[in-house]
Formats: sequence, C-alpha cells, structure tokens
Amino acid sequence: MILEFDELRKYINLWKSNGEKIVFTNGCFDLLHKGHLDLLQSARGFGDRLVIGINSDESIKRIKGEKRPYQTEHIRATSLLNTTLASAITIFNQDTPIEIIKK
Repeated sequence: MILEFDELRKYINLWKSNGEKIVFTNGCFDLLHKGHLDLLQSARGFGDRLVIGINSDESIKRIKGEKRPYQTEHIRATSLLNTTLASAITIFNQDTPIEIIKK
C-alpha cells in the first residue's frame, strides 16, 4: 500500500493494537539495488511490519540535484512494493523523515 501519512497512521495504530511491532526505514531508492534489498530484508527482520518512507521527487532534486531522481516517486514506490517486504510505503517531501518519525 502506498499511503499518505495520515492514512498510514490509522494502519500503524491498528497494527499496534494487534500487538505487532512496526519498523521504519527510509531512503531515496532511486536505483533499487542489492544493497537496498539487503537493508530492507534486515529491517523487516526486526518487526512484524515494515513501513518505508521514500523521498519525494522534489526532495531528491533538492538533495541530489536537478537531474535526479532517475525514476519517479510512483515507480520507486511500486518497485519497493513489488519486493513484498513492505507493509506500507509513504512518500515525504522533506529532506529527512524526521517529521514522520516524530509523529
């Protein structure tokens, strides 16, 4: 599922009420590679649900320059979902996920 954060929060609350442990990781995931997959598999092993935050296209442009990202946020999010490791994905527009983590 690719969710806005407010909708994601509802799922997180439901999962927590079921006693599930939620793990969060984030990144640009512009060119998905083995290192990314190893990170995601490891993160998934720490809990019952893995939530992935990905930087928006605008955020990546600010961080990595005007020629990035190579793939749109929708393609990147869909590629991550296809790994079947994530329970949910959210896209954030800030340069870091700190606001999501605080919430």
